[in-house]
Amino acid sequence: MKGKINPYKAHRLIGLIFLPFLIVSVLTGFFRANHQWFWKEDYKKIKNPSYDYKIKTPEIAIDSVFVILRNTYGENISVSEIKLKNEIGKLFYDVKIKNHLPVLVAADKGKIVSPISIELAKEIAGQYVKQELKFKTIYADDNYKTRKDKKKRPVFIAEYDDPLHTKIYIDKNNGEIEEETDDNLQFGFWMVKLHDYDFLGAKRFNLSFVGIGLFILGFTGLYLWLKKNEK
Repeated sequence: MKGKINPYKAHRLIGLIFLPFLIVSVLTGFFRANHQWFWKEDYKKIKNPSYDYKIKTPEIAIDSVFVILRNTYGENISVSEIKLKNEIGKLFYDVKIKNHLPVLVAADKGKIVSPISIELAKEIAGQYVKQELKFKTIYADDNYKTRKDKKKRPVFIAEYDDPLHTKIYIDKNNGEIEEETDDNLQFGFWMVKLHDYDFLGAKRFNLSFVGIGLFILGFTGLYLWLKKNEK
């Protein structure tokens, strides 16, 4: 009868439409399962032993930090977190303030060093690369979007002259390492995005489209199998 849908042809057409998605899932899944080929296990860990990271007592007590902050930003500031950290062999207080950018305070003289200088950013970045890695350049990007939260933030980007084109991204306000990338890691990021169908800014739609399509493919396949095995 004319106009009647052939279930076999429909099933085959659906399969052909979603075959590329299945191939992408299989290939990217294989690479994700063997991430050690391109994902460094020492990612974002300190690798340069040229600085002294022994435990020290800060010259400026934490109580003094509150005084410094109030004198600088006013009595109404609300501190949500203060973290003491050792960078380039020096102690700093990393302070998070509600409705305010994070602040870095030197724990030796109590000086607020935010936004950090390009020289300090270069030194901080140097902790996260091997000593033999040759420095290339460092520059600012005030609208950088991090891979995880996609929020724009000002950073310094330190580049190194190595075959993998290593880059270290340092937050301009508190010197935090936002990201570390190289060619291998960029490849890994793309594998993750493709596996999650996270492209064209429509991850949820893409996943829903593929999920519904595969469900229909499985349902029509089951229907044809049951029909074939009818007595």
